[in-house]
Amino acid sequence: FHPSLAPVGVLLAVLGYALGTYGALICGYLMQAAAI
Repeated sequence: FHPSLAPVGVLLAVLGYALGTYGALICGYLMQAAAI
């Protein structure tokens, strides 16, 4: 682990979290639309 790589790890973590949350919202919306 190199100190200069810390920001990259944080960026990837935040990006992954945002993408996961966004994906879950879209998935839930699609499921709701399909259920109707």
